[in-house]
Amino acid sequence: MPIIDQRHMCGASVHATVGDVEVFWDAYLAERGLQPFEAGVVLPAYVSDGRWVADCVRCASGVACWPENPRGCCLACGAVYTVVFPPAADIARAERVLDARPAGAANWRPDLGEDVADLKVENLVRAVPLEPAFEL
Repeated sequence: MPIIDQRHMCGASVHATVGDVEVFWDAYLAERGLQPFEAGVVLPAYVSDGRWVADCVRCASGVACWPENPRGCCLACGAVYTVVFPPAADIARAERVLDARPAGAANWRPDLGEDVADLKVENLVRAVPLEPAFEL
């Protein structure tokens, strides 16, 4: 199952661009009487249950992330963070390994030192293919 990101986690529709995501943040927060504000904190992104996320340090809610967007917004409190990701090559390799897992088992904590080799070992232990078969 493909790893989803903030384009798919912000509202009922898929957002195509960073600008679309940020317009959604503004509208969503305004409906709740909140405004986005720069938190001035850098958060590490990680994969949890098949989703790119980070943890809001202000209210402990989840922050939807996307490797193409260096920012994430907590939709519970409005804090906007700079989000850092692993290198693109590591993301591509990890997502291929995680794609073989059910969403609830697709977890990766590169911020805690977990690397792609660790993910492959987990797949072997769980009898999950190292990488999914691709249909042509």
